[in-house]
Amino acid sequence: MELKKNPVKQAIREGRTVFGLYIAVPSPTMVELAGYAGFDFVRIDVCHTAVDLPTIADMIRAAEASGVTPMVRVDYDPHLIAKVLEAGAMGLFIPDVSTLEMARAVVDAVHFAPMGERGTFAASRITRYGAISGGEYAKWSNEEILL
Repeated sequence: MELKKNPVKQAIREGRTVFGLYIAVPSPTMVELAGYAGFDFVRIDVCHTAVDLPTIADMIRAAEASGVTPMVRVDYDPHLIAKVLEAGAMGLFIPDVSTLEMARAVVDAVHFAPMGERGTFAASRITRYGAISGGEYAKWSNEEILL
C-alpha cells in the first residue's frame, strides 16, 4: 500500500497554477462537489466554522473520493494539527504566524524528526490504520504535506 504524492505541492514545484475553493460550510457534499467541478484543492476552514473532527475527517474522505486535494485552515494547536493530518489533510494553512519563534513552533508541530517534533501514531486513518508503517508515513508526511 502506498501513499499518493501531493498533487498540489507537485504542481507548485513545477511552476503550474492551482485553483482551490474555500469551504466554510461543514459539509462533505460541498467538498465533493468542488472535486467534481475540477478544483485542484479545497481549503476546509476549521478556524471560523463550528466543525468537529469527525466532520473534518468526512470532508477529507469526500475530497479523496472526488479527486480534490484536502487542505485545512486550522489555528496553531499541535494536538489538533496532528489529528487533522492523521485524518488525511495534505496541506495546512495556519494563520497569524508573524514571528520566527511561531514559525518554528508550527514547523515542529507539522513535521516529524529531523524536520520537527511531531509525535507519531502508527494506526491513524492516513496510515490505513496501521497498514503503512510509521516510518514510511513520517517520511511521506515530511515530503508531501504542504504548509
